[in-house]
Amino acid sequence: MPSSSRQGERGFDLLVTSNGVDFDVITRDGFGDPYNHGLRVFGVTDEGLCIGTANPFYGTQVWKLIDHNKKVEEPISIEYRTHMQNEGWQPYAADGAMSGTSGKGLRLEGIKIRLTGDLANTYSVEYRTHVQNDGWQKWVKDDAMSGTKGKGLRLEGI
Repeated sequence: MPSSSRQGERGFDLLVTSNGVDFDVITRDGFGDPYNHGLRVFGVTDEGLCIGTANPFYGTQVWKLIDHNKKVEEPISIEYRTHMQNEGWQPYAADGAMSGTSGKGLRLEGIKIRLTGDLANTYSVEYRTHVQNDGWQKWVKDDAMSGTKGKGLRLEGI
């Protein structure tokens, strides 16, 4: 019996293709960490693809994958806006800037995330939130609201 059958395979597979037919392997074992059992795409930048792994023991690990053979010439950016208790929707922020309020003790109740730039119509961003007393919400994408509005419940995870 193969050893992978006895021990159970761990990690996740990540492959890449340029034509949808032929695939190259990037990892078959969660980047060498057997506890990385899932993968989430966080964003495409001009420096590479940033992804996060689902790891119940060590938390999310963030990886940046770079294709040294291809230079991304068309910029892409990520924008997000947050819905705050008593204040409603905040203006869009981008690329790591703070969105919401600071020092006011207000709940973050919802978020919208979108891609901008020349490649924004080529890619999508998908996300979901964990809401107080309600749990994980359904996956949404491309500037759809995740969370709640007017229920007085805070986001506990994105």
